[in-house]
Amino acid sequence: MKAETNDGPVRRFAWDGFSFPVPEDWDLSEYFFGRGFSSVKMEDPVALRLELEWTRPAKRVDLAGLNERYLKGARRLGETAEEAATVNGLPAPWMGSRYAMEDGRHLVTACRAASGARFACLLRLHFEGTGPRKPERVLRMLASGFALHEEHIIPWEFYDMSLHLGRDFRLVSTKLEAGRKSLVFEWRLRRLFVWQFSLANMLLKDGTPADWGADFLGKCKRIRGVTFQARADGSIAARRHRRFPVGHYDEIGRMCLRYRAGWARVEEKNALVLAVYQYRSDADLEKLARSLDGRDDLSGAILPAVRGRQPGREVRD
Repeated sequence: MKAETNDGPVRRFAWDGFSFPVPEDWDLSEYFFGRGFSSVKMEDPVALRLELEWTRPAKRVDLAGLNERYLKGARRLGETAEEAATVNGLPAPWMGSRYAMEDGRHLVTACRAASGARFACLLRLHFEGTGPRKPERVLRMLASGFALHEEHIIPWEFYDMSLHLGRDFRLVSTKLEAGRKSLVFEWRLRRLFVWQFSLANMLLKDGTPADWGADFLGKCKRIRGVTFQARADGSIAARRHRRFPVGHYDEIGRMCLRYRAGWARVEEKNALVLAVYQYRSDADLEKLARSLDGRDDLSGAILPAVRGRQPGREVRD
């Protein structure tokens, strides 16, 4: 979702159960999921702009330890900066500081940690060629719009992708290219593959979404045990590959030998979304159905396939 501020258009970035507004030209450039801290980085067309680390400890956040880590970093920056100032007007439980460096850059550091909480994060913003007020405004905007999504189904929004999925499905890999983005989520060795392709009108000029999708999936090296075929009703069928009559070794290791595939054409983005679910039993289909929002592009692609032999759908709103 996009909006407008005095500093230009902004949009929401949603990731791993939290979201916040950022300038429209900031995009995800790197991410890491770790057992202690996880992190993301965002860049604009010029340089690195945002670094965020967060933690969700099994026990409550060590508030004193996190504050000490933040203050230790602030002291180091303060020793090398020409100017250091506290950023006022931040909502609790945020605190932040701005630093003017000798080379004209501005750095903003911030910490979000509440007593008794099970989420905390450290943030760093990078600016150059601007005065001190814009860095402070961007931090206030981000902090004021920051949201934790603690419900069962959580949003993922980055680049031009927007989907909602149950938090039990963990993001395990991505490939983000111009014109094609792919995500893989896992839940107990079940896998959900999601692709979004740009310029759908060009991709589909000589065929239907099911024809194009079945051809693409048939060539996909990440899915080896099955072949895909377009049905007359516009859906995509998955059949066991003759080379692997008892299953590909990856399928056997996962004990997941069944597939459902679907598509959605999203007119407002001129995009085509493909999704494939690799699973074990009918109960896994019910699990995925409960983990979908029911209204977004991903649901439009896979939910009809999960619920039966139905084609994908055209999404125009």
